[in-house]
Amino acid sequence: MRKLRDAAVTRFGRVDIVMNNAGIIMLGAPQDIPVEAWRRALDVNVLSVARSIRVFLPGLLAQGRGHVVNTASTSGLWAYSDDRLPYAASKAAVIALSESLALYAVPRGVGVTCLCPGPVRTNIAEQVRVFGTPGPIQPPPLPLIDAADVGAQVVAAIRNGTFFLPTHDEVRGIVRERGADPEGFLAALIKERHPA
Repeated sequence: MRKLRDAAVTRFGRVDIVMNNAGIIMLGAPQDIPVEAWRRALDVNVLSVARSIRVFLPGLLAQGRGHVVNTASTSGLWAYSDDRLPYAASKAAVIALSESLALYAVPRGVGVTCLCPGPVRTNIAEQVRVFGTPGPIQPPPLPLIDAADVGAQVVAAIRNGTFFLPTHDEVRGIVRERGADPEGFLAALIKERHPA
């Protein structure tokens, strides 16, 4: 991270935007995913953000401006799936981390955006690790979109100082529904996954 920061400062004179976009997924039944896979998910998905903040935030604060974008996921917003617990837990941590960072950084002139993508055409599926014999993959109930569309949304969020950035309009309604009745929301998901 320090080498990256130093190279960017040498080439461009300063850093204005920091994009923390690491993510790995492990699939499997909860009892089949080893603790080492949990460690790796937390290291890549959460601690990479912590490392980046530690290195880049001082420079952004010193110049009194800039923006940090942390990529979480719809998986961190609601449990649409039971086959990727480390991913969901780590991305929920990124959401909480980002909110706390905004409380600290925004009053000091540094914006924070928490990107919560749904299905996006990327190469993330190439590195998925599978443990045990999982059932059918349970994607979020959202359409697949292009990475370029997400990039345009991120640019707009940085320009507008937007904190919460779901890539799909439907997500806001789902999050409101979950917040209004967490018990009922979870019960409906369980019934949907395991009809009697």
